Amino acid sequence: MIKRIVIYGLLVIQIILLVFLAASALIPSISPSEYSIFGVLGLFTPLLAIANIILFVFWICVRKFAFAGIAVVALVISWNVLSVCFTFNGPNKGNETQQKDDFSIMSYNVRLLDLYDWTGDDETRKNMLSFFKEKKADVLCLQEFYSRDNTGLDNVRAIQEAGDYEYVAFCNYKRSTRRQWGSVLFSKFPVLQNNNILINEKKKNLIQETQLLVGNDTIIVYNVHLHSNKLSGADLDVPLSEAKSGKFKELAKKTLKQSRSVFNKLKRGYQQRGTEVDLSALTIKRNPDKNILVCGDLNDLPSSYSYFNIRGNFKDAFLEKGNGIGATYNGRISFLRIDYIFHQERLRLNKFQRFKVPYSDHYPLMAHFKLPQ
Repeated sequence: MIKRIVIYGLLVIQIILLVFLAASALIPSISPSEYSIFGVLGLFTPLLAIANIILFVFWICVRKFAFAGIAVVALVISWNVLSVCFTFNGPNKGNETQQKDDFSIMSYNVRLLDLYDWTGDDETRKNMLSFFKEKKADVLCLQEFYSRDNTGLDNVRAIQEAGDYEYVAFCNYKRSTRRQWGSVLFSKFPVLQNNNILINEKKKNLIQETQLLVGNDTIIVYNVHLHSNKLSGADLDVPLSEAKSGKFKELAKKTLKQSRSVFNKLKRGYQQRGTEVDLSALTIKRNPDKNILVCGDLNDLPSSYSYFNIRGNFKDAFLEKGNGIGATYNGRISFLRIDYIFHQERLRLNKFQRFKVPYSDHYPLMAHFKLPQ
């Protein structure tokens, strides 16, 4: 009797997983600015898939093959979303010796170069500058950038000197007399044009569009930083003090209040990003015949509307040359891939790298490309 209850209870869970995973197949086409629940669903889709796989193994072990078939159907239906969450390409043996038509690009959310000492290490900014000098990316796209003119925190001048960058293009969402916040692009190639395009209804976010002269070709680089969920450490703290003291009623109340706060922040974040994604995608699609690179911090997983619509028909450098899940977030939830480099197929990818350095709450990405002949 107990065995039957367990089996049919798990079958109900299996059917629920099927429904949610089937719904996740619609994520690329439904904007969370209209239906925010699909944004939240995208966040949990990888976990739903893992639960589905665990049940599949269980059904095989207990020889319930028809039920295992339900798990397979769920994976097949949602495969368009799940397939971009991981990859296996073997050792990344790309050629690091640059040829005439080769160039490299790095994308990095630098978290204001540790302006407020989040890392607890006084050497973080210095180490970051040394990192830029060591890697020698031809194009460096930074998000959450901060600089203060003509002071010890003149990060524009410091990075130009460290990386030997002759050209710089700004995308400031905030600027005072001597300070600037936003995104920035450093380049060893001439900047032909730089446009900062509004993508936020509240006029708080921009996408940077920079044209570079690389050899005899023009490359358009889009430096993107989408709206954050604004989750704080307190939002993710488990209220253990009430549990230890046996105050389970207070624990339940606090957990419920905290869960509502997290859900509301997620909902607002997905709604904001939905609008930003739609406007960004329109901007990127304006130049279909150009050599285009898109890089930056989308603040969203691959199983999201943001990923599919910013990427469009471009190739994902990580899926081409990376391995595993490629986490880029260096925070408490350390398995998230939210930073990307996308490129048109005519730009051939030679090598892709992710550097697990502790200087920010993100990891930098670097890709080496060959220009089309």
